[in-house]
Amino acid sequence: MQHHNGLIHQLHIENRGPGQDDIGLIKARFVHYPDCQQLTVWLPEYGGQGYGMLRLLQMPDRRPVDVAPVRDRINGSIQILWDSQPFPPGQFLLEIEHPKGGLHVLTFEKLPEGIVPAPEAAPEIQEPKDKDGPIVYRDGTGKVMVEEDMVLRARVQEELIAKFGRHMEYETLGRSGSATYIEGTRRVKFYFEMGGGNCMGYLDIPSEEQWAAQTPFSLAERAEILDFVAKTVQRDQASSCRYEIRDTDITYYYR
Repeated sequence: MQHHNGLIHQLHIENRGPGQDDIGLIKARFVHYPDCQQLTVWLPEYGGQGYGMLRLLQMPDRRPVDVAPVRDRINGSIQILWDSQPFPPGQFLLEIEHPKGGLHVLTFEKLPEGIVPAPEAAPEIQEPKDKDGPIVYRDGTGKVMVEEDMVLRARVQEELIAKFGRHMEYETLGRSGSATYIEGTRRVKFYFEMGGGNCMGYLDIPSEEQWAAQTPFSLAERAEILDFVAKTVQRDQASSCRYEIRDTDITYYYR
């Protein structure tokens, strides 16, 4: 089975057909890791009572990807999930038949690997009303305080875009070279040396004590970044090797 590691860009959720205004909306989420990804959909009601068929179709020719009764795909009471790595780049349509006759509809796009969806516009922060409106919080001088949840949402979105677009770049110079981890505007270069015997080679990495001083990433990010680096370098440069992550190096050994 071929894997496609591009990201899923959610386009639209809606209801169609009879009773579309009375059946609630589904929710959807896409998660992505270096070696796996998953699309999850949550129904607004218990999926074991009366739901009909679900149809996951590749557009524009409506080629079936997954067609089955909802009861056969439900995980728990309202959750349906797919391993989305086999989905090729392109447009997709998900239809779920509701007991009242309408359809839950999700349209989304699977992007080619390495392409990051354009960020949505950050929500505009409006001046709240003091009367007949939401509660307004002010500081000690009477100045209206910015809604922190809106600012946080925009910041998290920027971080997710950078995280999904992260990748490695390589440079080879004889028996040495480098592997550079790139996440948004931040990057860190790890130098590589060939080994001997059962050791194919190793990447030099800053120790925990040196990490914050030598990289633009926090110590809390270190373990997750090194795991991504180790797996990606293995996939790209050392598929016949296993690796060990130690305090100051990632070493690759022939299996």
